[in-house]
Amino acid sequence: AEEDFFRPLDDVPVKEWIASIINPDFVERFLDGRLTKEEARRIGFREQTHRPELIERTVLEVAGTVLTAQLAYHYGIAANVAGGTHHASPDGGAGYTIFNDLAVTANFLTNEILHKGSTPGIERVLVIDCDVHQGDGTAKFSTLWNENRLA
Repeated sequence: AEEDFFRPLDDVPVKEWIASIINPDFVERFLDGRLTKEEARRIGFREQTHRPELIERTVLEVAGTVLTAQLAYHYGIAANVAGGTHHASPDGGAGYTIFNDLAVTANFLTNEILHKGSTPGIERVLVIDCDVHQGDGTAKFSTLWNENRLA
């Protein structure tokens, strides 16, 4: 039923969530459509990275993964079919992945300042990556690994 579908709210601080774990300069330049040619090439979208549609889709995807985690916390199960962007690292995008929604969400869930009590008690997040190749970007979030907040 329609009431079983959720969309991220327009006024959530997604940029803050993303920039808290991903290079804030990269975040700002992507959101402003100012990535270098090399950054756009590494991501794979080349000249498309400045398009408002791609920027909006990327932000909604990350916000959707955070929302999905909150819904799963409260209802026991949830899914975001747009998520799983595991190639982006803390420094930037790669492999058709601009922001690593898995790392942003793990950081959100384990950071009381970011989640503001919406998901209390979560200390560590397990990422199960079922893709046929490694989520090399997720593996590079040493802050989460070193603080034992990602497994």
